[in-house]
Amino acid sequence: MTAEFLGGSFLRSVNGSIIANALSVGLLLLTQLVLARTLGVEQYGIYAYAMSWLAVLTLASKGGMDVALQRFLPPYIANGRRGLCIGLLWRAYQVAAGSGILLAAVALPLTLIIVGRQQLLWSLVLALVALPILSAGKITRGALLALRHPVAAQVADGLVAPLVILTIALVAEAGGSVLTAIGALGATWLGAVLALLMGLWILRRVIPDPFRSAVAEFRTREWLRVSAPLFFVSGMHLIIGYADIVMLGMIRGTFESGIYAICTRLAAVVALPLMFVNAALAPYVSELWSVGAKDRLQHLTTSAVRIGATLGIPIALLLAVFPEAVLGLFGQAFVAGRLALTLLIVGQLVNVGAGPVALLMTMTGRHWDAAVVITGGAILNIVLNALLIPRFGMAGAAIATAASTILWNAGLAFLAHSRIGINSSVFAIRSRYG
Repeated sequence: MTAEFLGGSFLRSVNGSIIANALSVGLLLLTQLVLARTLGVEQYGIYAYAMSWLAVLTLASKGGMDVALQRFLPPYIANGRRGLCIGLLWRAYQVAAGSGILLAAVALPLTLIIVGRQQLLWSLVLALVALPILSAGKITRGALLALRHPVAAQVADGLVAPLVILTIALVAEAGGSVLTAIGALGATWLGAVLALLMGLWILRRVIPDPFRSAVAEFRTREWLRVSAPLFFVSGMHLIIGYADIVMLGMIRGTFESGIYAICTRLAAVVALPLMFVNAALAPYVSELWSVGAKDRLQHLTTSAVRIGATLGIPIALLLAVFPEAVLGLFGQAFVAGRLALTLLIVGQLVNVGAGPVALLMTMTGRHWDAAVVITGGAILNIVLNALLIPRFGMAGAAIATAASTILWNAGLAFLAHSRIGINSSVFAIRSRYG
């Protein structure tokens, strides 16, 4: 793989990923805006709370297999291991769908017993019904990313589902119907079904013909041995991303958690450009590391973080300078989250500046190193949330999340430089391929 081809192929993937993901994020934010204004703060808080639990359970059910696909499929394809490609795909779907059904079956009776509020109860029930479907959809997304089709991955996962939810919300509003959290969760379930069907159709079309007819080979132990730490890393990421919303809802109620959920989604937009680039970068990291092309890997890493920073920093400035105007679009009550939004932006700026650290560690076999650091960040996040939310509410949750985000990014950036010899930060000097 020449440097010229490498750069051209990567940049094409990045451009496609940025465009598709930008459309997806725009649609997602529009959907959240319509839902927030249609549902109101209290009902939106119930919806956001149920979706936070759904995100946690989805992570548990897919068991890291979506990331394992990105770790194993690129070298399998490069080496013509067709049977292993098909076997890995089958096993990933079996793990995700089977675990999703099992978790939903266990969580459903517990939910019926513990939750007393009817709106929250049935919202959580609908979230559990969507769990196996959403888990299988994440596997499809991971497979498309591993096959270097980031645009196709985003069409299925990031465009279909929010478009369905948005359409139902707008139709309900136009018809004079009162949309509740339960209705929004029902729309989410339908969107997950249609997104999965679309993703499977796309995946079938992009898999090369010789691979479709291959006899499946399985290395389940090897895959699970790698997917376990990847699952653990993803789990710690999710705790950092959702513990604040869940704990705020439990301690201060769904009204504050609804406002705060919008703040977290807006702050996350700052780091989204880097995430878009990471989606295109992942298969290249795995392949280049396997052949020892460290200079090329450094070049792509530096390109990735600089693209992410170039696009992310202006977004951060816009949100930091005009927090009330942006939050006011969702409803006047959401302006109360302006301080929390500003604090969350600080953490996301460090996230962007550190670069694709977690991706580098997991795709180069340093998953347990990543797990240790991110676990430290997750523990700090939970402890700080427990200490700060009772006294400071949304601002306390934001401080907890920003502090833990800064900690794990700094730790992984140090390890990426010391263990694998890659400077992931925005201040890195380009390699000779740059």
